[in-house]
Amino acid sequence: MILIKIFPKNEDVLENFTIPNTILWCEENEKSEHFNKCAFYSGDWDSFCELTYTEEKYDIILTSETIYNPNYYINLLNFFKLRLKKDGKVFLAAKSHYFGV
Repeated sequence: MILIKIFPKNEDVLENFTIPNTILWCEENEKSEHFNKCAFYSGDWDSFCELTYTEEKYDIILTSETIYNPNYYINLLNFFKLRLKKDGKVFLAAKSHYFGV
């Protein structure tokens, strides 16, 4: 069973790019069983914390383009604190400069 949870915002990006690329990576690296452990979400960090409150904490959190707005830094850091295991890792991809923000 594949566990994919999608919150309404940016659903197209997850369905058309993130999920297919994750599947390809798992297949190319002979790690298909890892995809079954993946969950995909989109939306704001506070809602995500509420949505996943009863779930176990994560070993790894992958996030991209999530730090472009300084107004959301606190919510993002709170999410990492609440949802990441003590020995977990965050992989955060971002640009060094966002024009117009």
